[in-house]
Amino acid sequence: QGADAVTEFETATRLVPEALPPYVNAALAYNALGQNDKAEASLRRALSLDPTNAAANLNLGMLLAEMGKMSEAEQAFRAVFKADPKSAQAAYNLGILLAKDQPGEALTWSRRAAELRPDNPQYGYTYAFYLYHVGQLDEALKAIRLVRQRFPAHEDSIQFERQLRQEREQRGSDAKAR
Repeated sequence: QGADAVTEFETATRLVPEALPPYVNAALAYNALGQNDKAEASLRRALSLDPTNAAANLNLGMLLAEMGKMSEAEQAFRAVFKADPKSAQAAYNLGILLAKDQPGEALTWSRRAAELRPDNPQYGYTYAFYLYHVGQLDEALKAIRLVRQRFPAHEDSIQFERQLRQEREQRGSDAKAR
């Protein structure tokens, strides 16, 4: 099935070489087959037609991150957000990508993703997680409670809120012991 899809999309690119969607679709099919070099080439061809295309840049960013090309993935996600400032997915992925080396900027991007898509519990959870990791326990608790209000059954949020409450109680106990 995957190889058939690749053949169909490749045929479409030959028939209408100026059409961008078949290149993006071919890239997805190549990726599904584990042929990431071909997927990357197809996405880069799409971007040669329209360097600001949000879908092509988003897929390229995801692919490059999967391939371990983090600085190039970051550039692709930033290009998505420049073309589409409402792309919560680009903001979320930038947050994840920058978390280790640039926690402050990761926090900014994860907050933006959570604000853009309050209907996605993972984005709110991630924002709370990064708040916690930059030392803002009370703000992390507020953020995770918002997620829990909207999504009472979101398991990651349930566990994280429990962990944050326990830590706050522990800190309170430690302060009283002094």
